[in-house]
Amino acid sequence: MQWWTSFKNLFAKKESVVTHENGYETVRARTKKGQFIADDPKTKKNEAYKKVKKKKKK
Repeated sequence: MQWWTSFKNLFAKKESVVTHENGYETVRARTKKGQFIADDPKTKKNEAYKKVKKKKKK
């Protein structure tokens, strides 16, 4: 079944997630269509990333 796992990983969405101690994660921001939002270099704030609350594990 290793070939199946390798095949699935080709199509899986991989996101860089940074976990914080306070229960939040930093993930790439997306539009309604699911495309990544680019950072505007003219502003100090980084629009490409946003903080979201961690999902609880079942």
